[in-house]
Amino acid sequence: MAATFAYLKDVRPYKNAWRVQVKILHSWKQYTSNTRETIELVISDEHVRITLIYAKFTFTYTQVLI
Repeated sequence: MAATFAYLKDVRPYKNAWRVQVKILHSWKQYTSNTRETIELVISDEHVRITLIYAKFTFTYTQVLI
């Protein structure tokens, strides 16, 4: 059975459980005095030119992701 994914352009705030498939277009680590270490990402789905999302994860969450 194939998984069904929503496009990023269809994601709305009224629902908090979306299944999306994205690719990371750009990622970098940033160090600041306020937030300490963060990982920042620019992600998109297969419709790259339509929707880009910028995401930022603080260091506490990066331990979970890695």
